[in-house]
Amino acid sequence: MEIDWTNYDSHPDRRQRKSCIAIEKALLELMQTKPIDMISISELAEKADVNRKTFYNNYNSIEDVEQSIDRKITAFIFDTLPKKITINNEIEIYHLLLNFTLSIKPYKELLGKMAKNKGSITITEHLKDQILPYVEKSLENYNIAKAVIPYINTYIVDSLSSIYFQWFNDNNLNAQQVALLAYNLTTSAIKLDNYRDIVCES
Repeated sequence: MEIDWTNYDSHPDRRQRKSCIAIEKALLELMQTKPIDMISISELAEKADVNRKTFYNNYNSIEDVEQSIDRKITAFIFDTLPKKITINNEIEIYHLLLNFTLSIKPYKELLGKMAKNKGSITITEHLKDQILPYVEKSLENYNIAKAVIPYINTYIVDSLSSIYFQWFNDNNLNAQQVALLAYNLTTSAIKLDNYRDIVCES
């Protein structure tokens, strides 16, 4: 499914919105042929058919353009996912991760380039917002001490981010395999035996 960029641009002024979309699309095209740190503002403005003043009226740097693209792709992908998952229903976690993985597949290469440049991308932060409420509720049901839960959360979020960053940059697993791996690692962290010897609430 192709992103309709106009749905994710919040500029109230039509001309400004048109300029921003042109600049962001131009950056996407340039990123197909060279690393982002080799792209100049002059080159980007020329590609977008805008002048440098128009560029600086909307962005402070090329990194700002990249971050805007990141946010829009993230908003688009999460618009395609279930808005709510049922706590304690593991199959919904799998379907969430599968739908997430299939949704980002068309943007896999682009997300990999942005992740390399920035060290992180918005999309995995939003995945955290979807998964962690399920994790925390499950752990509470196991009577895991609240002091332990932030450590488990950190492990799961970092693991998911690492899985997807790895997938962005290789083709060794398909989308279904990546989703299953993410699911298995997430649910394996939600086991009472993992924490029985640490501390549990009575």
